Amino acid sequence: MKITFEPYSGGTFTAETDAEHIGEVCEIIKGLLVQVGYHPTNVDDYIQIDSQWFPDLMEIGPPEDSTRPTITKLEQHKEEIKRDYVENEEEYMN
Repeated sequence: MKITFEPYSGGTFTAETDAEHIGEVCEIIKGLLVQVGYHPTNVDDYIQIDSQWFPDLMEIGPPEDSTRPTITKLEQHKEEIKRDYVENEEEYMN
């Protein structure tokens, strides 16, 4: 299999493999996306397989039968900061 990315910004990024397993192909695609210029954490967020660029930001997810979307630890931290600000807005404004 040959996978080639040709972004509009220029350049050609190609990977070739004899891999037939979808997991191996996803690994190659993840690597190409990072080479093209996507940030590794964004690639991890969108393509979640066994190996992650930043495993410490692994998802905190709902129960498997839930339809609520999962969030990363970073997103959870941002939400906690926002909640703290709203609850203590008067202190922050003084």
